[in-house]
Amino acid sequence: MNNYINTPHLFPTATYAVEDVLTLKIGEQEYNTTLTYNVFVKTEKKPTYDVVIERSQFLVNGEEIDTKFLSISHKYMEAIFPLKCKVKDYVLSVTNISEIQQRIKQVDNELLATYEGEGLEHIRSHFFKATDTPEKLREFIKQLHIVKALSFSIRKFAPDTHYPLQWNILPIGLSFWKGDIEKRAESNQIYYEPKIANAQEMMDKVITYIHKQEYYVEIEQENVQMYTNFVHQTDYTGKTGRIKRSETNVTIEVENIFLYDQKLTLTKK
Repeated sequence: MNNYINTPHLFPTATYAVEDVLTLKIGEQEYNTTLTYNVFVKTEKKPTYDVVIERSQFLVNGEEIDTKFLSISHKYMEAIFPLKCKVKDYVLSVTNISEIQQRIKQVDNELLATYEGEGLEHIRSHFFKATDTPEKLREFIKQLHIVKALSFSIRKFAPDTHYPLQWNILPIGLSFWKGDIEKRAESNQIYYEPKIANAQEMMDKVITYIHKQEYYVEIEQENVQMYTNFVHQTDYTGKTGRIKRSETNVTIEVENIFLYDQKLTLTKK
């Protein structure tokens, strides 16, 4: 039975400034990226949805996107927003999948009329491989880091504190974490510090990716160690689910081989 919760106090209307800082290091190659944008969460009591999530003012390292490769990727991603959702069993459930598919199709037609070449085909094939059915598109949206961060805010109200979580480690794949949400009523916070549940799988994915992409990395030790860390904290403004500040820190490191270090912050404007 679908247990939809039509409670606007879970997601009150608010605008958040988002900062997503990522360091990715593979061997001697290091990439540092800072994404900033605004997220507008609006409560609307409609028959098919009661929350709208919009994204705007997207910048990469403080600048607007001005390269062909990033521009194509950005246009496909922009077609996903706005998201229209209901809260089902204290989880965000996207209800406008068909509408999003139409927007993606329109953007795809515009890009095909504007660009050509291997770059477009590479991005296009990867994007549609992940989103070309309603089920895939729903899962793709579910794994977006901003959706994960917003979903944390509902856990303040969920009766079950156990919270298994997936987090997409770009470009390696999904990491799985298990732990309990700590509800701190006095400080009006939730705190989450789970343990990774698929460490060996992630290790194998890292090694496979390095070899597949032909990075020059010397793996001298037969049994290299992996360090993992996940810490999330949401501070609320009051009795509702409105976020004052949210911070998620994720680290996966394979010594001298691979480092993924991410800090995702939401701050109420």
